[in-house]
Amino acid sequence: MEHLTFLIQVLSLILAFSSLLLLIHNRSASSRGIIFFFSAALVLIIARTVIFALARYGQISRLFIFPACFTSSHLSGGLIYVSLVFSSHFFLMIAMALLAGRRLPLLISIPTALVSLYSVSLFVMLLARLYPPSFLRPQLTVTGMSVIPVLTVKFLFILNGLYLAVRSHRDKRMAAFLILLSLGQGADGIFFAFEPLRPLTLLLSMALPYAAFLFVLPGIFKDRKPRKNGTEACRLDSLCRSFGLTGEERDIVAAIAEGKANKEIAFERNTTLSVIKHKIYQLYKKCGINSRWELLALLQ
Repeated sequence: MEHLTFLIQVLSLILAFSSLLLLIHNRSASSRGIIFFFSAALVLIIARTVIFALARYGQISRLFIFPACFTSSHLSGGLIYVSLVFSSHFFLMIAMALLAGRRLPLLISIPTALVSLYSVSLFVMLLARLYPPSFLRPQLTVTGMSVIPVLTVKFLFILNGLYLAVRSHRDKRMAAFLILLSLGQGADGIFFAFEPLRPLTLLLSMALPYAAFLFVLPGIFKDRKPRKNGTEACRLDSLCRSFGLTGEERDIVAAIAEGKANKEIAFERNTTLSVIKHKIYQLYKKCGINSRWELLALLQ
């Protein structure tokens, strides 16, 4: 089991680097915000995997993150690891919402921030020798973190992914990407909670998310790239006739089809970002859609 875990972590690092390179390669096919948050999440995942491996297999005591109890002398590594885990989850949630053309719901973001703050503050208190009451010190897992905050954040992550997938149901590729990421986090949560299932859940927690990054996300980026032939103009005209779009709305659709961000559209039209966002919102209402991905799907 120990050797299998090590091999899976090495493979996970390779896949994370590959996903990061893919994001960088496709940076022109998506908005900067999406690329930034996905890239930041992957960098944090790589960092926490390296720290985990060094602590588990490298015999480096100062990075040791498996304290037997809260009075362990190896708390600094735990603080670093916990911070990386929760921040990577938060960045992934934001990136998923941006990709689906939505905002991260407050019912998801606020509990996630509170649970993350709770876990991080425990380690900070212990490093400062301010021992919290026993009821605030839940039992630790193999990674030096409490299973309750970890499972709570993963549950919120799954809710966020499924919510976005349902709202993006018209775009099958987008929904598949969001569901795969959510199921991967679900498998990772089971890995934390149920020891007998760890070999299988560890493999699934790696395979599902990176399948989404390496096989589904490139197709989403491909859909965003502008077409070079004359059929694009015909499809755009057909869309405008079908939904009764104005000339200005047609220009906005054309700009979105070229992969331009809202800021770029606002700058080119010499107006404010809020005005463009409102016009795009009205455009979506006319077409009966919720995101630019669904708009691009209508142009296919």
